[in-house]
Amino acid sequence: MKRFLFILFIAVAFMLTQTTLNTDYSAFAKADKTDTKEKKAKEKKPKKKEVKKKHETKKEEKAEKKEAEKEKKKKKDKETDKDKKKEKKKVREKEAEKEKGENKAIGKTKDGRTIYEGPRGGHFYYSEKGNKVYIKH
Repeated sequence: MKRFLFILFIAVAFMLTQTTLNTDYSAFAKADKTDTKEKKAKEKKPKKKEVKKKHETKKEEKAEKKEAEKEKKKKKDKETDKDKKKEKKKVREKEAEKEKGENKAIGKTKDGRTIYEGPRGGHFYYSEKGNKVYIKH
């Protein structure tokens, strides 16, 4: 009889633990789900529209920066181009003056430009840009 009561006690205890464990876990699971839903509701993700606006403003700022940089580069390029052109013009003028001094003036063209004779006997005049233009005899 003691054995029977002991076995019965163990069986009842086993059944009680099984049912309490199952219900406890399911209760915890349900509580966890409700907790996570509440947490998500509290955290509130930013709306898609707000996110898009932020991205658009960032893109616009980047575009404006790029445009400003391009304008600065263009200004610098224009200034350097002007400087280079001026330097080239000065160099041409100096070369033309040197060559004029070395060559003998022979006469003038119909336009009034001076005709020079080169070291090999060729005849030429200087254009507006300072380049030699040879004349056929």
